[in-house]
Amino acid sequence: MTFRFSLDNGISQNAEGRLNNKGTEQEAQSIEGSYSFTSPEGQVITIQYIADEGGFRATGDAIPTPPPIPPAIARALDYIRSLPPDPSQKV
Repeated sequence: MTFRFSLDNGISQNAEGRLNNKGTEQEAQSIEGSYSFTSPEGQVITIQYIADEGGFRATGDAIPTPPPIPPAIARALDYIRSLPPDPSQKV
């Protein structure tokens, strides 16, 4: 399935859907595409996305990203990951 449209105001979208691994236990639907619009400041914003068995993932310059993890916190997380599992903790 392919879907495309564009409007006079600069909004556009396109997407392509497919069935992956047809006939198997891993059969899953997916869709990949993008959409664009013009921000109030006049900048064209474009977002690319994919939605599949792994969830919805979008990329684009307009999507905020978190700041980097401070070095001290990163070291603490690495230390915690290096510890053996606690057998008394149930998962």
